[in-house]
Amino acid sequence: MRTVRNIFLLATVSLLLAAAVFSQAANFENAARSVTLPIDIDNNIIRMKVSINGSRPLTMIFDTGASMTSIDERLVAEFGLQLSEEKLKGNGIGGGFTGGYVKSVTLAAGGASVSDQPLAAFKLNQPPGFDFDGVIGYDFIRAFVVTIDYQKKTLTLTDPKTYAYRGKGTILPIDLNGRKTPLIRSRFEIRGHATVTGRLEIDSGFDGAFRLNSPFVKKQRLIESFRSNKNQVSHGAGGDDQNALVMVRAVTLGPIRMSNAATALSLADQGAGASTASDGLVGGEVLRRFRVTIDYSRSRLILEPNSDLRSPFDVEGGI
Repeated sequence: MRTVRNIFLLATVSLLLAAAVFSQAANFENAARSVTLPIDIDNNIIRMKVSINGSRPLTMIFDTGASMTSIDERLVAEFGLQLSEEKLKGNGIGGGFTGGYVKSVTLAAGGASVSDQPLAAFKLNQPPGFDFDGVIGYDFIRAFVVTIDYQKKTLTLTDPKTYAYRGKGTILPIDLNGRKTPLIRSRFEIRGHATVTGRLEIDSGFDGAFRLNSPFVKKQRLIESFRSNKNQVSHGAGGDDQNALVMVRAVTLGPIRMSNAATALSLADQGAGASTASDGLVGGEVLRRFRVTIDYSRSRLILEPNSDLRSPFDVEGGI
């Protein structure tokens, strides 16, 4: 098994804060109002360099499934950050957890920055050999149109006010209504079972292909549809949970159909894997097959296939 596999499913972390006001706007040093940054990709997990209030560069995971940007609690003292008296409650893979938060900082990546940024702080679960300082989530992502080129290993941040798409990719609607993590409609074709449709969270912090949450799995009676499966453990904030790894005939996102798709069926009875807020996750093992543009300002996801589109799904060590 490779080192970075099912490390935490950061995308499943949902931080709840009743009184926070999110009012970020993008700032750019150049007139083009767009910057392209190099990124590191390890087993489909994206890491980028970000600074806090002009600090040294930090290694942050880019995570569309994180409802709030967060850092490891050890950095609070190093950077002299002031924690609020209020506490955050989170729901991770293995269950609930708590943390603190900082009301306002400035985050900068290359020549782009976001001010008045609220920041969660809690102890991050770091596997051996995979270092990171925090997670970039919704409140930062929504300030930009974000384009990820998995093959070139670049991430571009563009001002939504000046962005115009002129490519030939597939434009898919996403649901952000009352949410901080985007949902997309997905259709699963399963041998010996009626086709099922779910609303899946687009989760760049999940290194696998697809995962279906346990309430959806039970409702659709999916475990019974597979003669054999491989048990796996997902490690995340709050603890671990169990999944059954299966191969489904095909999964469709809009007009894009992917055959023999690796899918994890959650067996969890608590935590994010047991959530009813979505039916599951679409992760990096799917996203890496495209040049991906995430445009929250227009509630859309743009997918441009690359040469990995038809490559077999990676199931080494699980999803």
